Amino acid sequence: MINIKKIFSFFKIHHSIKNISIFLPIFASHQILNINYTQLIFFFFNITFLSLLVYCINNIYDYEYDLKNKNIIYKIDTTKKNLYYTLSVLIFFVQISLLIYIEQKIWLICLFYFILSILYNVYLKKIKYIDIVVVCIFHIVRIFYGSIAFNIDLTNYFLVFFICLFLMIVVNKRILEIELKYLNRPYNLRDLKVLYPLQLACAIISVIIFTMYIINPVSSVLFQNSYMLIINLIIFCFILANFIIYQRKYKIDVVIFFYKNKFNYLLCFLFLTVYFNNSLFF
Repeated sequence: MINIKKIFSFFKIHHSIKNISIFLPIFASHQILNINYTQLIFFFFNITFLSLLVYCINNIYDYEYDLKNKNIIYKIDTTKKNLYYTLSVLIFFVQISLLIYIEQKIWLICLFYFILSILYNVYLKKIKYIDIVVVCIFHIVRIFYGSIAFNIDLTNYFLVFFICLFLMIVVNKRILEIELKYLNRPYNLRDLKVLYPLQLACAIISVIIFTMYIINPVSSVLFQNSYMLIINLIIFCFILANFIIYQRKYKIDVVIFFYKNKFNYLLCFLFLTVYFNNSLFF
């Protein structure tokens, strides 16, 4: 009998929420009303399928360590690892071939995402601080995926802001892993002296970038009143503070934080409400 809960856990299906970031270029450029929604659904499910495949390979590779690091409900026959890897690679190339066949230009960034994930699992995750940069790149790749899929150019403000934001999130993940004593990470308690200030610095820089965007003349073209974005900035600061405080207290994955933290729902709702009401294009 198929156990849905185990499948859900093994493929980390709940982590598919991260793929919403492919829509960030649409929201930032105020193009949501001009998007073909059939394409939107296709691009989301394509990147979701790819990320599930990557999580599958990652969980197979890390299985022995995951048994020691955390509670997992699925089981893997470790004698068949090579078979699992072969099937995963074959499925990926079928996906890429289909993308090339239907002339979807996103196939190249999908290939980059998959190759980087293999390098990360086998080698890069073992290199201190490099692993943080690579995981941040995974998040940024999703944004570039959305940019390519929907033909939207990315501004420097947009990229630097989200690089800092994702770095903060990834650093937070490493902090939690140190405190929870994960065995397969190249960090120890002494690294907290670097990671705590780095997390705070990334948060502060993201706030500075947001502020610079508000006073930039470009924002006045997109919003009824660009200074109304100060309200968004204040709400964003509360979101950052809520994230850091909640994570320090409960030590859970960032995805679980977004599911469980009700105050975060309220803050995000307020942010989006102010943003959309102030936009000239919604």
